Amino acid sequence: MQLRNKSAAPNTNPEIDRLLKIEQRYTAFVNNSSDGVWCFETDHPLPIALPEAKIIRNILDKGILVDCNLAFAKMHQHNSVNDLIGTPLHSFISSSEPQTRMILKNFIRGGFRLNNIEYRHPSKTGPERVYILNLYGILENDCLVQAWGIQRDITNQYRAQEKLKKSENRYRNIFDYAFDAILIESLDGQIFAVNKRATEMLGYSQAEFLNMTIHQLIPEDFKAKLPNLTDRLKAEGVVVFQAQNRHKNGHLIDVEICTKLLSEEEHNLAQVFVRDISQQKFFQEQIQSLSAQIEQFSRISADIITITDEKELFQRISNAIVEISDFSRVLFYTFKDTPPYRVILGHVGLSAAALSRISKADAPREKYLTLFEKGRRLGNQSCYIPHTMKHLVGQYAVDYGKREYSAQTGGWHREDNLLVAMKNKSGELIGMISLDDSKSGLRPNDETVRPLELFANHISQILHLKQLEEERHKIEEQFQQSEKLRALGEMAGGVAHDFNNVLSAILGRAQLLKRDVNDPEMIHGLEIIEKAAMDGAATVRRIQEFTRLRKDQDFNVISINEIIRDSIKYTQTRWKSDADERGIKYSIKTDFQTEPLVLANGSEMREVFTNIILNAIEAMPAGGLITCQTVTMNETVHVIIRDTGCGMDSRTLKRIFDPFFTTKGVKGTGLGLSVSFGIIHRHNGTIDISSEPGEGTTVSISLPRYSQKQPRVQEESRKRPRTITTGLSAKILVVDDEEDPRILLKDILEMYQYQVLTAESGAAALEILEKEPDIRIIFSDLGMPDMSGWELSKAIKSRFPESIVVFITGWGTQLNQKRLSECGVEHVIAKPFQVDQIKNLVLDYVHLTGRG
Repeated sequence: MQLRNKSAAPNTNPEIDRLLKIEQRYTAFVNNSSDGVWCFETDHPLPIALPEAKIIRNILDKGILVDCNLAFAKMHQHNSVNDLIGTPLHSFISSSEPQTRMILKNFIRGGFRLNNIEYRHPSKTGPERVYILNLYGILENDCLVQAWGIQRDITNQYRAQEKLKKSENRYRNIFDYAFDAILIESLDGQIFAVNKRATEMLGYSQAEFLNMTIHQLIPEDFKAKLPNLTDRLKAEGVVVFQAQNRHKNGHLIDVEICTKLLSEEEHNLAQVFVRDISQQKFFQEQIQSLSAQIEQFSRISADIITITDEKELFQRISNAIVEISDFSRVLFYTFKDTPPYRVILGHVGLSAAALSRISKADAPREKYLTLFEKGRRLGNQSCYIPHTMKHLVGQYAVDYGKREYSAQTGGWHREDNLLVAMKNKSGELIGMISLDDSKSGLRPNDETVRPLELFANHISQILHLKQLEEERHKIEEQFQQSEKLRALGEMAGGVAHDFNNVLSAILGRAQLLKRDVNDPEMIHGLEIIEKAAMDGAATVRRIQEFTRLRKDQDFNVISINEIIRDSIKYTQTRWKSDADERGIKYSIKTDFQTEPLVLANGSEMREVFTNIILNAIEAMPAGGLITCQTVTMNETVHVIIRDTGCGMDSRTLKRIFDPFFTTKGVKGTGLGLSVSFGIIHRHNGTIDISSEPGEGTTVSISLPRYSQKQPRVQEESRKRPRTITTGLSAKILVVDDEEDPRILLKDILEMYQYQVLTAESGAAALEILEKEPDIRIIFSDLGMPDMSGWELSKAIKSRFPESIVVFITGWGTQLNQKRLSECGVEHVIAKPFQVDQIKNLVLDYVHLTGRG
């Protein structure tokens, strides 16, 4: 690069020699610089008084590059300055680019000076390059005669900054969407940053947090511990403790706090993780409360409650009643809401046959309340039923006494009966003590029943104690099961999403390839791949069932009796055809009340009952009886399915709903009852299983009864597809930050002659929509950096309300329908999807006048 073209003739003037040496040094410096240096001139000086647009046009049309260094040449993919010197500016700078004109405008308006302007230039060998430019104009006689430019390639620095921004955004997403509240504070308590969970948990906005100190969240009685806490934090680096935080509305929240110093460089800042443990505390306090009640009642019934075997305990109670009373036969039981309505706990003087008959007879609580109304009341909670009123009792519900008595006034008759009620603290009837065969032969009176009533209250306390124990165990089991499923659900949610994405690529590509091949063997191989992908999708759905991740509710009003009949019919091959071939006899009996209606998904409920029936058949290898019964009580429909199979021990029973637990060896998946558990809970119901080895198994299911106030169908607020009329081909936009699924969907749509545009981000999608306003269908992924599918859908609906947004996502049925509606999402296709799903969906929305 020569700053001036001088003659090579020697100079004898010392001043000229000095200037030439300076020029040579500057020339060497410029030529060796890594910054690009260049100079342009026009064919004649440009008066600076000319209009701005005219100066720009002259520069772009008539500007010539008259000088540059090698660094500048290489920036424009040339290895020699001679390749560029003498070329018009417009040959390597686009005159139509808005960026070029903006730079020249700023150059003119800055007095023909321009400093540190950033611009982008396309590269022939790769992505566009980013430069910083300084431009300096040479003015003579109010005319621009030359302009010198110095530019530096900052592409690598720019890309590093972009990468840092993306990393920062990822951190921000983790920070904002963490399950725990996170606060950044100084050691003196000033809050500098909080995540979204903190605002949800404590009720303050982010702006309010930033004007607060951590001390304002802590109750007064805990503040005294803070100085010690600060010292510990400085010494240990991390401190974990439990405390309470004050919500904006004033109430206190039990929390676990983990405080950690950020780094040695930022030793005055701490990161605080706050976890809401209110529910955990609630369970712990409830368990402690129940334990305290159990301890209290244990002291009252110290004599009997020391017996650990329940059967022995109730037998001792029965023997004690006989010992302290005037009666030699006793039967005591509690009531339940489902047939046969009584649970017999203890007895004395009854034969096995009589006990079996009584235990199967329906005798609901209401029947005994009627007996108390019509019988002869004694004491506070007793009733004498003379043999003259025995028609009120029912012959199957009782076994009459065996002793014969002589007829006498005020005497006891063999068919007389005394009932002593057992009540809870609220005075509700919970059970009954039934007595006969008087030892004295006399009828009871108020005085003779008093000891029995005292003992009945004592038994009620024991039963209450047992109930508290059961509730405590149930709460602990529910808590453990909830924690287990929560942890499994968090893991399974991500696995299901990622697995669905993988399956979508496999299934989509296999189905596309099938359309392009004719070789039968190749087609057969692709069909195997397709089936494997569909089987994998079914496995993901089962995972979503037992972890209760699904949120879609395709519910209709159905008859639970009809669903059970369907399940019996579907399993007929197992319990009838196959069994007959093997010489085994199975019977299935139904005992249905008036058609009980529930709001449910019929297919899912059939799966539940089919699982239960098949399990019952497996438990009866030599044949047996299955009884299916339905009962409606108040607002609940009860389904009871019993079998006469081998039963289960308590150890097996505890694990019966655990995913992948099976007693069938390699034949079982261990998912049947886990899936059933998820289905029933998704229907706001409960499922319970009771069993004893050798005594068969009873499955009890409770579901909310359908009320006329409920809508007959609760669907995903489906809308009738809106028709779009286009020309010969519909224009569709596909948005996904991952290239493979984006290209797959593009290939599928283009196969059906649709015009398809793609975008790798939400921002890019909005830019395309601004330029292509005739796009009406947008397929979008959900989880994308910078702008999620939710945010993109909202933005599209606000700017282009007629557009149709369809989510294609691996999260599938886990999406909340209310949020989908709020964000304007018309449809959701769960991955993995089939090619025909895409085709049919587009055809639903697009009405074509030609081929599409």
